[in-house]
Amino acid sequence: YPNPAQSEVNIQYLTSENGITSISIQNMMGQTMMVERFEDITGLSLRTINLSALESGNYLIRLENNGKVQTTKVNVIR
Repeated sequence: YPNPAQSEVNIQYLTSENGITSISIQNMMGQTMMVERFEDITGLSLRTINLSALESGNYLIRLENNGKVQTTKVNVIR
């Protein structure tokens, strides 16, 4: 949230194990636009991702932790 987003998006997710979480933003052509990695502990996490470097459009947010992958869409509006 928010979606659509302007300059940043908040991502709330649940991890079942401690480990490295990777959050990547991809455009609709599959190109990776940005990647951030975090050391996470088991439980609920909230991350704020800065989207100010992205142009207006639709993007996929891909979250991976310990081999588990979740994907969602975000619309960036300038």
